[in-house]
Amino acid sequence: MKRPRPADEDHAMKRSPALTALRLRGSHGSSPLADGEHGDDDASPLEAVSAPEPETPGGVDAHRLIGDAGANFTAALDAACEAASYLAGGERATVRLIEGLQLRAWATTDGGVAQRVAIANSVEGIALRENQVVLCNDAAADERVPVEVSRRLGARSWLVLPLAFRDELVGTLSVSAAEPGLFAAPQHARQVADGLRDIADALQPHLQTAAWLLERDRAREETQGQINETQITAEMMTEGVIVFGADGHFLRANNAAARLLGTNIEQIAGRHVRDALRTLLREDGSEWAGEEQPPAMTLATGVSYRDVIMGVQKQGVPRWVSVSSRILPDAHGAPNGVVVVLTDCSERRGLREQLAHATLHDEPTGLPNKRLLHLELDETIDRSRRQGLGVALVHVCLTDLPGLRSRIRAHGADDVLRTIAGRVVQTVRDGDMVARPGDDEFAAVLGLLSDSQRAVDAFLERVRSSFVTPVELGRSSVTVEARFIVSLFPRDGHTAEALLRHAALERLNGRLIA
Repeated sequence: MKRPRPADEDHAMKRSPALTALRLRGSHGSSPLADGEHGDDDASPLEAVSAPEPETPGGVDAHRLIGDAGANFTAALDAACEAASYLAGGERATVRLIEGLQLRAWATTDGGVAQRVAIANSVEGIALRENQVVLCNDAAADERVPVEVSRRLGARSWLVLPLAFRDELVGTLSVSAAEPGLFAAPQHARQVADGLRDIADALQPHLQTAAWLLERDRAREETQGQINETQITAEMMTEGVIVFGADGHFLRANNAAARLLGTNIEQIAGRHVRDALRTLLREDGSEWAGEEQPPAMTLATGVSYRDVIMGVQKQGVPRWVSVSSRILPDAHGAPNGVVVVLTDCSERRGLREQLAHATLHDEPTGLPNKRLLHLELDETIDRSRRQGLGVALVHVCLTDLPGLRSRIRAHGADDVLRTIAGRVVQTVRDGDMVARPGDDEFAAVLGLLSDSQRAVDAFLERVRSSFVTPVELGRSSVTVEARFIVSLFPRDGHTAEALLRHAALERLNGRLIA
């Protein structure tokens, strides 16, 4: 609280510091705050002498007063303010500590003091920047202090001492008054400044706490900055990120994760890692139980998974995502949860499927090519062998395709091939296959035949009928003729390679069926 100024001010000012008394000779000095400087020519220098403990009621022992606070940090700061206020004749005294770019009032003798001030534009901030005692006899007229700041703080006279612990500035101790000119007398200003230094010296054990608080605030700011940076980065990612705790329950996720899973974060919140967030599919289209999914397996076993393809069922059309999961360690490296990264791979999967299709299919007709024909023929032979049934490989060889191309445009020839392909496909049973292994030939694989020859004869009859009708090309039409080669399992070979080789030899030797 604010003390009244003693009636005998000069006496009070000379006796106020308990451990240092100043015997002042001369009434003027060139600098009221600099130690050892002379006043005018006739004045003697300021001389500091030891003083006994003051015995008069007006004295104050800062070391004893602050020492009585013991280890209580705030009580020590309050005691420092009481001692400083006494030095200034009962004017306001305040201890502020640095918090980021501001100074926060931790103790004051005036309950109405502003709780926070900016270091950048305050008298206390000037003392910190210059790291020395600052005297201001009229803040309203001092160009270093904005007028609105001086008006808001309600003080025009200031004397501010920077507080430091082991050369690190931690705050300020100031005395101030509403009226200007409180420290106009150099002798009085010097006396108050020396007294503030004595109080700061008595505060040293407690300024270690202030330094710790400053370091803690810096660490918090740095940590919060890192958290903000991480959150912003996570939200800007196209990959989804989900974090589950050590108990398997949801902790956090970014918006991309919710988008990829076709849900929202509120719906994910509170769920366990084993719970299926939506209907999740394996690559083969079967449902994937939650406890068998990579995140749950990682949490249970500690094994990391990378780029596991999963389908998210949404409106009947799966969205394919690549799922990676790994253990999230705590500060000591112990398992503390699992982090899951989701990447949209629908486009990549689509491109892969297109590439696979292009690798195994004929471009003009879209039918399987020779490579896929070989694979399918082998599988058909294996199935038929297990059931004791036969397989027929029938080549449909177009006659005079080069002549056809010479009579019509190139894209017209492709139209003819697509039409013929469609007709041949319609002649086989469901489950049988039609391929285009060569430029001028098609091949049909007829599997699981109990009477191979009878099945081949029926197929040839259907194909011949399909070739009777001319192929329309705009205003014109062309008639396409074909001849056939038949290779039977097991008569002509027991593997796809053997049947294909038989067909090639038959064609080479001109043994084709009309």
